[in-house]
Amino acid sequence: MNSEIAHRLQSSCTGLAACADELIELFYSRLFAENPSLRGRFPAGLADQKHRLLAAIGPVICALDEPQRLAATLRDIGARHPALARSSDLLVAMRDTMVYCLHELAGGHWDDQTERDWSAALDFIGAALIEGARAAHTTRRAA
Repeated sequence: MNSEIAHRLQSSCTGLAACADELIELFYSRLFAENPSLRGRFPAGLADQKHRLLAAIGPVICALDEPQRLAATLRDIGARHPALARSSDLLVAMRDTMVYCLHELAGGHWDDQTERDWSAALDFIGAALIEGARAAHTTRRAA
């Protein structure tokens, strides 16, 4: 993740703040419509899950220009979610769904470069989460 990509992503978020709730609603609706087998991995009531995702998006976007610090934070989060160690399919589905939703809500402010940037950023985020989950899983197994 370089600073140029981080800046472009942060700029692409400017108009999304006004529709953050819509983004989260569309995200979970689309995720489960396209991947019904994933529904069982989430709690029956999604209110808390939606709130956590909404609360995480801003700080993550703000930290994209500090990838080492962000990766460390994401590894810590991943360590608290050991099931992610076996869930790369979930993260791929979440990445693809988020890119779709961002594109839908961006209106005319979306192009191929924006899509590549978002995909790369979400891959970076997913990789750090999985790394943390795997490290925690390995530590637990060794103990």
